[in-house]
Amino acid sequence: MRPFSQTSPTSCCCAGRKRDAPLPRPRAVAQRVVTVVALVMALAACQGRAEAPAASAAPTPRLVSVNPAATAIVDALGASAHLVGVTRYCRVAGVPVVGDTMPPLDRILARTPDAVLIGDYPSQRPLREQLSALGVRVIVVPTVTLADLRASTRALGRELGAEDRASALVADIDEALAAAKARAAQRDRVRALFVFDIQQGYVYTTGGHDHLAELLDAVGADNVAAGGPLTSRLALDAVLARAPELILHAAPSERFPDDAAARRYWREALPNVPAVARGQVYVWPDDRLAQNAPWIASAVGPMADLVAAAAAARP
Repeated sequence: MRPFSQTSPTSCCCAGRKRDAPLPRPRAVAQRVVTVVALVMALAACQGRAEAPAASAAPTPRLVSVNPAATAIVDALGASAHLVGVTRYCRVAGVPVVGDTMPPLDRILARTPDAVLIGDYPSQRPLREQLSALGVRVIVVPTVTLADLRASTRALGRELGAEDRASALVADIDEALAAAKARAAQRDRVRALFVFDIQQGYVYTTGGHDHLAELLDAVGADNVAAGGPLTSRLALDAVLARAPELILHAAPSERFPDDAAARRYWREALPNVPAVARGQVYVWPDDRLAQNAPWIASAVGPMADLVAAAAAARP
C-alpha cells in the first residue's frame, strides 16, 4: 500500500478559507475529523485489496510412469495432465513414450520429472535404486492384488489432490465385485483357466495371489492353476487333467487375436478339454483385464457373463 502524504495542521484546516471567515465550532470540527478518518480507512482497505498479490496456483507435479497400471490410475483420476512420460504399454494419448517398463535412464531424466511412478516388482528394483541415487523421487505403486488397487488409487488421489474421485473409483470397484459375488452365489462354480501366453507346449497362467485370480473367485470360478507361483506354467497334459470348463486368454496377441484363432489352436491341441468341446474358449478384447486398474469395475460384469455361459453349457 502506498503511504499517504503528510500535511500540516494549517493546510489541513485553513486551506481555501477567507481570512475573515468565522472559525468552525469545535463539535463540527470533530465530526469532520471522524468522517475523514473513516474515509481514509475505507480507501486504504480498498487499495490493500486491489494490490494484494493473487494466490499462486499449486505447482503441477511432472510424472513419468513406468507402471502401466499406475498410468491408468492417474488417468482415471482425471489427472493425466501430470504425465510427461509413459511406457509403450500405457493407454493414454498425447504423452511421450520413454520405452518399456525398464526404459533407459536418460530417457526418463530427459522428461525432467518431479517423481517417477514405478511398480513393486523385483525386475524394476535396479531402476528404483538408480533413480533414488540420483535424487529423483520414486513413488512405488503396488498393483498386484485388488487390495493393492484400492490402496494405490487412494494414495495417488491424495498425491494429486483428487481424493474424492479416488474414493468414487474404489466404491465402483467394490460395488461391481459385490454384485458379481451375489450373482455367482446363485449357481455352481466353474473350473477356469486364464491364459497369458502359450509357448513350446506350456501355458503361462496365474497361480493365484493376483487380481486375476481374485476376479475369477468373485465371478464364481475356480482357478485350475491355483496354488502355483504368481506366474505359473502348465504343460498341456496338466491342462487336460484339470479339465477347465472355461478358457480365457487375458488379452489379444498376434498369435491369438480373437476367439476364432484361440479355438482353432485348442481344438488341435486339446479337443477333449470341456471348455474346448463346448466352445467356451474366449479372448478378452483388449489388454485392460491384464492391467490392474480402476477400469476393472467395468470388466467384472462381462467376465461374470462368460462364467455364466460356461455353466450353462454343461451337458
